[in-house]
Amino acid sequence: MKRLFFLCAAALTAACSGGGEPSEAYFGGEFYVSGDTVRIADCASGVTLLVAVDSEYDAAVRKYEELGPNPGERIFVEFKGELDPLPEGWPAVPRTVVIRDLIGFDRTAGCDPGFMLAGVYEASGANGKYLLRLKPDYTYTESFFPNNHGEIVSSGEWRKTGDLALDLRQDTPENGLTGFEIIPAQQTLVRNCGEGSRVYTKVYLR
Repeated sequence: MKRLFFLCAAALTAACSGGGEPSEAYFGGEFYVSGDTVRIADCASGVTLLVAVDSEYDAAVRKYEELGPNPGERIFVEFKGELDPLPEGWPAVPRTVVIRDLIGFDRTAGCDPGFMLAGVYEASGANGKYLLRLKPDYTYTESFFPNNHGEIVSSGEWRKTGDLALDLRQDTPENGLTGFEIIPAQQTLVRNCGEGSRVYTKVYLR
């Protein structure tokens, strides 16, 4: 039965997925210094991330300080990077992010208060309905409810790969990737599949 479940879940996403390694993760958030630590209020997940003293850390702090911030001032930053493994006890323990490629700071930008990517989305297809949960810890679950009966669940990790691009990496032996376009103004995600586009509309904040 378990093997049949995974075969069904794999078939569910086969038309939309591809193998290989995911693209480097993109982050946008509000960079600030708190005591002796550097933190980022992450726009996509709504959580605060600690910045690892690694890679482009020194360059990011230097660029921030060159802007002459007030104590504790938050300034929007974009970068490519990676999260540390999910710590035990999440969400009580903040995750750490490594800045690999600093894109830049922008004092005129910030997180969109009207749209956070983490949340619950619904979509309808010819064969049934879908419920996608993007969790603040960068994991996800997707439930498919066929028109006849039952529920098929897949899960894995999600990451932004650009300002308006999102990947899901399913935690099956195939590690299939699924790409989405993000449309913030409509609070929707669009998955382009062989069967055509499928639009997921946000229904819950988290």
